[in-house]
Amino acid sequence: MGGSFPGFRPESLIGERAFGGRIVQLIASGGIGHVYMARPDDDSEPYAIKLLRPELVGKATHMSRFEREALAASRVHHENVLRVDGAVRSVSLPGTAAPHRFFTMELLRGMDLADTIAHQKPIAPARVARIVRGAARGLGAAHAAGVVHRDVKPENVFLVHALDGREIVKMIDFGSAWVSGDAPPKLKRITLQSVDVGTPEYTPPEQMDLAEGKATGDVYSLGIVFYELLAGAVPFRGTSWHEVLKMHLSQPPPVLSFVSPEMWSVLATMLAKDPKDRFPSMDLVEEAVSRTPEGS
Repeated sequence: MGGSFPGFRPESLIGERAFGGRIVQLIASGGIGHVYMARPDDDSEPYAIKLLRPELVGKATHMSRFEREALAASRVHHENVLRVDGAVRSVSLPGTAAPHRFFTMELLRGMDLADTIAHQKPIAPARVARIVRGAARGLGAAHAAGVVHRDVKPENVFLVHALDGREIVKMIDFGSAWVSGDAPPKLKRITLQSVDVGTPEYTPPEQMDLAEGKATGDVYSLGIVFYELLAGAVPFRGTSWHEVLKMHLSQPPPVLSFVSPEMWSVLATMLAKDPKDRFPSMDLVEEAVSRTPEGS
């Protein structure tokens, strides 16, 4: 089925009237999809479209991840989570034999945290505290909706530069999420059997053994991001997945002596090896960060 799109060029869709409006810009391309900006026919507020790479249509694992991303994110309604407008849909375009798979979402203007770390470090601890609190609020809302992200990393934390001058944190890319309750069995089965959920440097030590996602796993991953924001580098890095996992399991993170004892205590609790020793919820993470000198 993927062969129905020979020679597809992402930029070829610019100017097309489809997906509820007119495509005006290719914003980004990733391993699983292309993101476009589109304008409605009434020329009102623009929105974004995520299109599954046409060559992946018909490939079960990639399609399931794409569908999971839309279904999981659309369950969460919160300022600090990217708004996704429902499930994946299909549309046929001129010159293609098979339908394109896509979903629509709010258009974000800003920079993800990975680029922020690369271009703006060192980042002031007070700003770090604000970012972590925003991410914790978004993840807490996801947990309340029965969604555990399971791939918290700088690339999946987006900083929106709002017109009023605020920097708004948005959690994005729920393609690895665990969804409780009425998640379609096929999507849940792929999630549970996956052996490469998450990104090694940010993966909690227990994630490989879990039958389902746990909020404390996201707490640990956010702790790694927290550490990287402050130090400019993750605490554990190796030459293989197994080497990094071993560090997560047994090696304490290097102490950051330039932050307050209160902030280090919060970070150390988030990075506890045993999930029972971490904050049990994102609400408690946010409260603890707010009580530090940097976060107050």
